[in-house]
Amino acid sequence: MSQVHDPVWRVVASGALTEREWNDELVVYNDLDGHTHHLAPLGGKVLLALLEHADGLSGATLIERVGELLAIDDAPVLAPAVEEALDELGELGLIAPVGA
Repeated sequence: MSQVHDPVWRVVASGALTEREWNDELVVYNDLDGHTHHLAPLGGKVLLALLEHADGLSGATLIERVGELLAIDDAPVLAPAVEEALDELGELGLIAPVGA
């Protein structure tokens, strides 16, 4: 099964992140490691959706919320892109599955 549908995802340390959005892109500063990240529109919306929900979101709920933020109402098309964004945000240390 696809990882986007399995775990609940959350921001690792939301209090340590400072984000600024311009146009459709997001820049995030992580105070814990001192890194600044420039996120593409989809990755930015995934992170913003997770920042709205400190306890995290399931994959299906996350896809729905990102779709709302991007005005895309096609979950089957959006799901693989959200999964890729989750992988990238996880590699950056910004998000993790709950319980990880």
